[in-house]
Order: sequence, then structure tokens, then C-alpha cells
Amino acid sequence: PPATMYHMDVNLSTLPIDREIIYAGTNPKLSQYTYVLKILQLNRVEICSKNNLQRFTLYHHRSMFRLVSNVEQHIYEALDQVKEMLVKPCAAVRMDPHEALLLRILNGQKQDFSNKTGCWLHFKWPLLTVTAYGINKQGTYNYIEGAKHKLKYSLMYS
Repeated sequence: PPATMYHMDVNLSTLPIDREIIYAGTNPKLSQYTYVLKILQLNRVEICSKNNLQRFTLYHHRSMFRLVSNVEQHIYEALDQVKEMLVKPCAAVRMDPHEALLLRILNGQKQDFSNKTGCWLHFKWPLLTVTAYGINKQGTYNYIEGAKHKLKYSLMYS
């Protein structure tokens, strides 16, 4: 007999989401969940493997996702991980005023950062703070420390 499969459909409007990652811009083509869906996309494979899911499908146009597993408990564990990822950043780094240039450098490296860490960067310019949303907290801190060292090195030898 075929294995029993469990699934859960989750509408993003039902989740606790940090308002920092709710899109509030003026582009009518972008959903309020544009950044949320990007964060989920970046972490989908990791959440699947950590929670033994068969599938984690995003439905961008409906602002929802589906979790599928042959073990019901795995779905709840994955959902808990998703909620934790969206309710607060996994990392926050405040720069000293002399490191303000680092914020601009990181802003220019957002795609590389996301590709390497699976996290999404958010900048709070007046506070000289960068936050990251996703699962890979250690990767985020390592990337930012590496960027700090590169900047310090380039300023020393320029």
C-alpha cells in the first residue's frame, strides 16, 4: 500500500511576521509578502532536509505555502521553524560610526550574501544596523566578520 502523506497549507496572513519584512513600498506589482516569500525560498531546501519533508511548495500568487511529509510531526516541526525564522531576525549587527562604509559594502553584496548564507539582509540605515532573516545565524556572522576584515585590510593598504 502507498505510504500515507500528510500536508498542511499555510496562508502567510495567519503567521506572526516581523513587520520589518512586510513590503510597504509603492510598487503595486509587489505583494506585501514579497520579502517573506524570498526568505522562504532561500531556506526551503534547508527546512526540507532538517525536517524530513517530501516537499515545501511556495505559492507566490496566493501568498501561501504547502508542507508535505509522511510523518505528521515533521510538518509541525517545520512550521515552528518557519515561524521562528519570520518572527525575528536570526542575527543583528550594529556598526560603529567608523564602520558605516561596511553597510554600503554589504548592501552591494546582498545577492552574494543570500547565495552564501541562505539569509536575507535588511538595513536600518539611521541605526547603522543590519539584520538577517533565515536559519543560518553562524553563516551570517561569519560573512559580516569576513567583510569587516576585508574592509579593514583594504583601508590599511590603500
